Amino acid sequence: MVHGDDAGLKLPPRVAPAQTVVIPITFEDTKEDILSKAGKLAEELDAAGLRVKLDDRDEYTPGWKFNEWELRGVPLRLELGPQDVEKGVVTAVRRDTREKAQIRRSEIAAWANATLDKIQGDMLAAAAALLAENTKTVDNCDDFYLLLEGRPGFVRAPWCGGTSCEDHIAAETGATIRFLPLEAEDASDHSCAGCAGKAKMWAYFAKAY
Repeated sequence: MVHGDDAGLKLPPRVAPAQTVVIPITFEDTKEDILSKAGKLAEELDAAGLRVKLDDRDEYTPGWKFNEWELRGVPLRLELGPQDVEKGVVTAVRRDTREKAQIRRSEIAAWANATLDKIQGDMLAAAAALLAENTKTVDNCDDFYLLLEGRPGFVRAPWCGGTSCEDHIAAETGATIRFLPLEAEDASDHSCAGCAGKAKMWAYFAKAY
């Protein structure tokens, strides 16, 4: 849920149904040649282990396709038109940063694999930084309720484990427990941030918007 912008999704390569989309840029006099070369490019990427979509639909313009695949979050877009063929390159666009580059046709498969790995790492690092930036830890009732008055992101706080306590917090603040760590974090040396009783574990609270 943390990946996306005003143009749509940004899917991490490891979970993207299509990691790469190949879009031919065709004109009437070069159409068959470009479609053939785009098909071979898609086959080469598939053979290199990538999940590839060849968008050779004739009823949509390249610009329309660019927008659609950005909306769907495909990590890497490869464009192939007459000028690219003439130069011996493929125009590549990263979905996460929208960086555009011209890559030599002979190097595209290796480059795409390496770039998808980099996109995966960059997106993970950005998500981790965003999570850390928007997670606050409190250990007392006053700070807990004060912080939950705004849009706090995640609030990590000691909790007694009682459903009635969580219900009270939800009624007072609109926040509920979003998750508990798989390996429980002991908070027995703290008081519950919700009811001030003896805490059992750390819990992560947040509001739904």
